[in-house]
Amino acid sequence: MSLMTGLKSALAENNYESAKNALADATPDRDGLVSLSAAFMFLSLVYRYPDKPVYDTLEKYIPEFQSFVDEYTAEPLLLTERREMEYDYVRLFINAPGGMKANPYASCWMSDEKLLWGEQMIRLKELMASEGFEMSSSVTELEDHIGVVLEFCSVLTEKLASDSQSCGVGSVFALLEIMRDFFPVFAGSFASKVIENAELGFYKTAGILVQGFLADAEHIFEELIFEGQ
Repeated sequence: MSLMTGLKSALAENNYESAKNALADATPDRDGLVSLSAAFMFLSLVYRYPDKPVYDTLEKYIPEFQSFVDEYTAEPLLLTERREMEYDYVRLFINAPGGMKANPYASCWMSDEKLLWGEQMIRLKELMASEGFEMSSSVTELEDHIGVVLEFCSVLTEKLASDSQSCGVGSVFALLEIMRDFFPVFAGSFASKVIENAELGFYKTAGILVQGFLADAEHIFEELIFEGQ
């Protein structure tokens, strides 16, 4: 049994002692975890409403993340005029005739009723509270919005990178639970809808990016946590 398999089994059983044993000899690549945290935060920004502060921040950081984008698609992540982006964002993720084209809330993809505030949403709020994660008062989205979930993953990964002693079991459990329960939804049905319905190349590329990266994230995390083992 690999160390990651043992860790995931411990998560399934909610067995902290087994998780501690699996992590005891871990030699995390902390620089790699910092990079992973930055990738989560960048992708979180891509899925935020492109008001002027978000647009300006994307304009600043897209060149720095171009190699990251290139790993998953040959299509460039190019900004267009901000009003065009606002329009496409609204029709994709907020409101459009016949309903939004790509619902950004995980809980709507995780139950037959497609309703917000399901069991998954409640569990996510519990995870965020247990890790001391608080959304800014300026954020109007619910906790299971893709942008918020990715920001939470960034914070968790940064915590693991900055822990000079060992990997915190609680943070590892929270991150693995999100990768197990939420990432398949965002990388699957959600990403497909974004790619299918986006009018702008920026959001089509964003759909391809989230589809590929979130499918790889657990494997990347395993390599960074158990470096060289």
